[in-house]
Amino acid sequence: MPTRERLEGLLPIGSQVLSGGNRTSFRIVKYNQRGVQIASTSSRKTALLRYAKLDLVLNNFHLVDPERIQDSIMELMKQHGVRWTQNETFLYGLAREHRTRTAMPDLLELHAEFERQVNECAQMSSAERRNMFETGQAKPERVIVQTTVFMRNPAVAAEVLLRANGHCELCRQSAPFKRRKDGTPYLEVHHRKPLSDGGNDTVQNAIALCPNCHRRAHYA
Repeated sequence: MPTRERLEGLLPIGSQVLSGGNRTSFRIVKYNQRGVQIASTSSRKTALLRYAKLDLVLNNFHLVDPERIQDSIMELMKQHGVRWTQNETFLYGLAREHRTRTAMPDLLELHAEFERQVNECAQMSSAERRNMFETGQAKPERVIVQTTVFMRNPAVAAEVLLRANGHCELCRQSAPFKRRKDGTPYLEVHHRKPLSDGGNDTVQNAIALCPNCHRRAHYA
């Protein structure tokens, strides 16, 4: 069961959370021994979301139909002999936010692991990397963490960084600094056609950019 201390660490008093249907939001007002006191931001409605009910929704989150949240949670509570209220969408919103915030370390670990793999690929021979990116998936695997991310091919990133030879491939200037951990020039790999738009994770679709040009590529 999520403890009061755990929840307070993830969602401090004053935190604003979207309801299950994303139509309204609520604030965390206070914590007590029984649950979380919340207040709607669009009305004067307040409610106590009990820890036991939150635990039930978290453990059965995959069974809740996002298109019929209130009915799904009511059915879930009936199955477990728990009294239901009219706060099911708030309860679902809190459970979803809890899952999102506890998933953050996993996402950071995913990025750290990718960086480690890129460094390993950079130590390979050109032929070994070529074999990896030519036999790898052009359409990378998607993994759900708290959002959809792409499992990029580290050999592609390593090859592009080595091709750049320490210079931004857009402005042609030297990398702005060297990485503290290994002294290599700091450049960022950018996909010309974004992966989210169907772009391929290939050497041909990737370019090494300095941080300034990378922001320019995304926002200019």
